[in-house]
Amino acid sequence: MKNMKKRWSIFAVGIAAVVLVVGAIITVNVKAKEEEKLVIPDRVYIGDVSVAGMTAEEASKAVEEYVEKLEDTPIKLEADGNSIDVTAKDLGVKWGNKEIAEKALNLGRTGNRQRQQQIVMMLLQPHRHR
Repeated sequence: MKNMKKRWSIFAVGIAAVVLVVGAIITVNVKAKEEEKLVIPDRVYIGDVSVAGMTAEEASKAVEEYVEKLEDTPIKLEADGNSIDVTAKDLGVKWGNKEIAEKALNLGRTGNRQRQQQIVMMLLQPHRHR
């Protein structure tokens, strides 16, 4: 009887050790996935700004900087023989669709399989500047 209890105790300790090891492995894998940064796929542009390899936050910052540079762009308005020089900022130029950075991040990651394949094919085409 004592021998049986001893075997049962060893078995229970062994099972507990296996459960702890498996739990630790799962925890490490989940933490690694949480820390993994999602980046925008290659060959993705927002306007003329390449955002490939950036996080959504980095892409937003890059586009914001581009728009800020555009604000100083001189524009000459002419009408009826009169003209005036203004800047894009004077005309209220701003970045209106800030959610686009998050959409760029999710390109090819969401939607049905057919849509994902269409996006991949689109990304394989060379970018055409305007």
